[in-house]
Amino acid sequence: MERDDIIEYSLDAHHSEEEGRKIRRKIWLVTLFLAVITTIEVTLGAYWKEWFDASAWNSIKWTYVVLTLVKATYIVMTFMHLGDERRNIRAIILLPYALFILYLVFIAIFRIEFRSPRVAALPVSDSPVPVSKRVKRLVLGGIGLFILSLFVFFSPMLGLVKHKFTYLSYYGPKETELVERDGKMVVDTNYWRIPSFEFIDRYGAPFTDADVEGKIIIADFFFTRCTSICPKMSVQMQQLRLKLNDDAFKDVVFLSHTVDPENDTPEVLDAYARKLEADTARWKFLTGHAPDIYRMGNTGYLLSALEDSASAEQFLHDSRFVLVDKDRHIRGFYEGTTATGMNALAADLKMLLKEERIKAKEKR
Repeated sequence: MERDDIIEYSLDAHHSEEEGRKIRRKIWLVTLFLAVITTIEVTLGAYWKEWFDASAWNSIKWTYVVLTLVKATYIVMTFMHLGDERRNIRAIILLPYALFILYLVFIAIFRIEFRSPRVAALPVSDSPVPVSKRVKRLVLGGIGLFILSLFVFFSPMLGLVKHKFTYLSYYGPKETELVERDGKMVVDTNYWRIPSFEFIDRYGAPFTDADVEGKIIIADFFFTRCTSICPKMSVQMQQLRLKLNDDAFKDVVFLSHTVDPENDTPEVLDAYARKLEADTARWKFLTGHAPDIYRMGNTGYLLSALEDSASAEQFLHDSRFVLVDKDRHIRGFYEGTTATGMNALAADLKMLLKEERIKAKEKR
């Protein structure tokens, strides 16, 4: 599957889609500008002896070497935050600068010895340009053409390069069937979908699958009286929601289902949500009939959720979060009590958002 790489979401930078485009454009313009300036500097370094006194050579040589290194480091350290494109842009930027540095070393080591003042005062003959100068011009010209070709070929504005995109896996049972497409019989795979549901939110209002139509779901199971894993899970969900508090993630909703509906009434859930400063629009705390909740957990989200009298806290539920795409397919499970699990969830969510963009384009 191909993707267009128009925008890279950055979970750490919290930028929206439009802001992401501006950042990419800025990166390319700044990089191009600095590359042009460095080209001018190296040109001056190559032909300075035609314009300056010979005594200035050492100062000029090392000044340009230092400037080139500083600018290359500046670009990499300041602007390299594009996620999936990091390796590509690193190669595009560092390779030309490596060639520049090698060229500077070349002219520093193999430069022609200058004439003494007495010889320099003699009339200059009309002999052809020395071979060493022609070599320098060819090397410098080749580097310039190479850099220009890199920017033309890899520029996202031109769209000449497409990058491979790997979709997230599908979880749960699946079935295959033969279908006809474009006059040919092909095997189609039907992946597991979570079923429809009807619960009650923290305000006592009905909440159904229709309320999350066209949304990506991050779901978990908990209960308010839990003193073991639930507090950790709730804090991790809270931190994830805050990290995704941006318009770029407006299609992501969080559903927390109680496994103790007898105690966790809408009023209790509302008080619990207030302590977590939960976003009323995107983070929903749900209760309902116990059999419906357990069925949704065990046979819907494929997470453990049940009442267990043998358990110290009377209930058992999974410590994982589940990621569900807009078509109700399960796309991942993540440990909800660790930062590692949350980082994996955030990374996969980013990939899923890009996948949804591709699907939307293909449907147009």
